[in-house]
Amino acid sequence: MTGCQKLPDAKNANGREWRREASDLTVREREIVVLTTATHFGSAFVKAAHYRDAKAIGLPVEALDAIVESRTPAFSDPRERDVYDLTVTLHRSNPVPSEKAAHFEEMLGKKLVAEVLGYIGSYAVTCY
Repeated sequence: MTGCQKLPDAKNANGREWRREASDLTVREREIVVLTTATHFGSAFVKAAHYRDAKAIGLPVEALDAIVESRTPAFSDPRERDVYDLTVTLHRSNPVPSEKAAHFEEMLGKKLVAEVLGYIGSYAVTCY
């Protein structure tokens, strides 16, 4: 879907995880991906921990409640909405329909789509 030849190395030159230091996703967007993934896999611990973190960084409680209840949240930021929609689509669609893939690549760019995939993969393992 992304056309990317490779994802970033798991660690950068300083040994830090790429997910945080090198990510173009905002902290809010990362929490949206993690909380949505934890909800998808039914991981109570990850869901509770990241609900708390997402609330602390200012994501609206109404949006967080919607995510953990598997309802579609209302985001005022269009990029946050697209990150949420991409995450849900990746969890529910196999394969992702071409028109949706094109939309996400146009709206977010290939690098951001790849980063969302990386976060989903990482937290899917954590949630099991």
